[in-house]
Amino acid sequence: MLPRTRFEISVTCPPDDPDFDCSSVGTVYLRAHWVCGGDATGVCAEVDFNLSTTINGTITFNTENIGPRTDDVPAPPNCVSNPGEEEEGGGYLIVWVIDSPSSGRAIKFDGLIGDEVIAGSSTSARAHGAIPIQAGEGLATL
Repeated sequence: MLPRTRFEISVTCPPDDPDFDCSSVGTVYLRAHWVCGGDATGVCAEVDFNLSTTINGTITFNTENIGPRTDDVPAPPNCVSNPGEEEEGGGYLIVWVIDSPSSGRAIKFDGLIGDEVIAGSSTSARAHGAIPIQAGEGLATL
């Protein structure tokens, strides 16, 4: 059995900061916010979870926690599985860099890239590239 939806998130050295020394960075901590599509009442179930990797590392996971992956992630609570909804954008995932899992403070680190692959059937799939959003200048950095 293959997962229907798979995510890949890679951490790169921030390309817009030539003065940043990535060789001194060990673990990069990420906070993810998963929201599934709304139900009949319009309520969208959601959940936060943490991930970690290194510079030039890639995290792979899927919503079903099956098959090859580097991390298990929580499914949104009471999220009704609707294959057509996922194809139509029924949910989303936001990921940002944090200073540590215990504090969870967002930091400026514009080096995330990623994608989502949705298996339409046993013979088709489609992918969506992540939309990068630069962090605010006022945030702390690593």
